[in-house]
Amino acid sequence: MLVNKKQSLERLSVIFWAVAVFAYFFQFPFHFLSVLLVPCVIGYVLLQIPNFYLLKNKAYLFVFGLFVLFVAFSFVRSLILGNSLGRVLRFSAIIFLIPVCCLIHDSKTKIKWMFFVNFATVKALILLGFMIYLLIRGDYTDLRQWVSSHDMGDIYLLSRWNAKVQVHGNALLLVAFMLDFLRQKKFSPRNIILLGGILAAGNFAFILGLGLFLGWRAFLWARQLLKKGKISKKTVIIAIICCVLIAVPYVFSKIQQKSAVSNKTRIEQAAVLTDTNPWVGDGFGNYIKAETPTRDYDGDIYFELQTLYIYNQIGIIGLLLVYILTLWPIFQKGKPRALLYLIYLAFTFWNPYCWDTTHMITLLLLMNTKGLGVNHEKGDYYNVLSLCRGKIEYFRNLRAGR
Repeated sequence: MLVNKKQSLERLSVIFWAVAVFAYFFQFPFHFLSVLLVPCVIGYVLLQIPNFYLLKNKAYLFVFGLFVLFVAFSFVRSLILGNSLGRVLRFSAIIFLIPVCCLIHDSKTKIKWMFFVNFATVKALILLGFMIYLLIRGDYTDLRQWVSSHDMGDIYLLSRWNAKVQVHGNALLLVAFMLDFLRQKKFSPRNIILLGGILAAGNFAFILGLGLFLGWRAFLWARQLLKKGKISKKTVIIAIICCVLIAVPYVFSKIQQKSAVSNKTRIEQAAVLTDTNPWVGDGFGNYIKAETPTRDYDGDIYFELQTLYIYNQIGIIGLLLVYILTLWPIFQKGKPRALLYLIYLAFTFWNPYCWDTTHMITLLLLMNTKGLGVNHEKGDYYNVLSLCRGKIEYFRNLRAGR
């Protein structure tokens, strides 16, 4: 009976995961799917409670305890400060669930990976299809109006040969590409399609993350060839110089393009969002009301600098606790996973692709995807459910005088 119940919960977990990643990727072009994303991710996390594991490390457990106390303190403080209950519940749940995703050690990883990477590949093909259509047609007015009317992002042409399909559900394409490349240890038809989707999206943040990832892999490859004596240091130096000569003009041109509007907006946002208590922030869901030369902010919850909005709510202490509790268990799983997470944090800092379900799905993948290199896990784990049952039994026996 227990075995059947466990199997049923595992199947339901797979369904929640499949629907969540399907809704994520295909909220463009099917905008109505976005309503399924949050409940399915939360449903998946709740079904994984039997697979919650805490590291058997006193320092880690101490930090986790501090984090729980900090969330409780911030929750009460947010209500005292007069922040909206709906906003307090929303952001306290997000902040709490992000480290919780790193507790999940899922056993059904293969089928969930296949759902994720196959949906990502189809989404990449859709983006490539729209890009080709735009380039052939040479006009984007109707498509851009349709996308904008359904709040699905933006589609436009920068030039006759440069189309951008910057729609919702794209951010995990880069995560899919990086994970798939590490699993296969080479370029394959699938990750070339994923790469094409990233380029079709064309976000500068994605290109930045892609550059960091490929630079890291190129460094490891060059170091391996040097050790084997297959290339010389002179060749490596020349290759580095060539890469720098190609990358620097591109980066400067992008910065120049964005300096008129995007970068100015980000600088203004940084000033607005850092006007808070630097240590503990101004509470979950803090209402931002400010007027700048480029934009009026009146209750916004999404920003280009989304990480700074989280800082505005929980301050340096809250941010450090979350980063420690996500980086620590990922690093225990292996250095490649930790580097992928750092790349994710780097490219999402400049855009609102973090501190939401995108962040949670990324952590779940980093913690549970197999075949990402050497796993140098050293610590033992407490099963959270068994630990709670043991404590309850202990207090029952204590109360009964046993």
